Amino acid sequence: MQAARIKKGASFKATLTFEADEWASLYPWTSVEAKVGQGSRRYPLTVATDVPNMRLTVTATAAETASWVTDPKGAAPASFDVWVTKGTEVLPVPASTNVPLIIIEGITR
Repeated sequence: MQAARIKKGASFKATLTFEADEWASLYPWTSVEAKVGQGSRRYPLTVATDVPNMRLTVTATAAETASWVTDPKGAAPASFDVWVTKGTEVLPVPASTNVPLIIIEGITR
């Protein structure tokens, strides 16, 4: 999976769109949670659901991403994860891998 690039201090948005069979395995759920992970750091993401269109959108504001650590210079690789809780089962989305991110320095004047 190709890593997405996000500027530190910029708004972040990722939309996950599902096929009908994938959506049926997740919905209806008890809860949905998403975070960006970087080494031991965890940054929560806001999750919005669009049930009719079988989509989840995860976001972070510019103020929230301002604390994310930039790559490379020793920073741990970043990725974001989404977890769907359905009853007692916690399902990672996507199931096979984290979604990789590269945090880059924003432009300053």
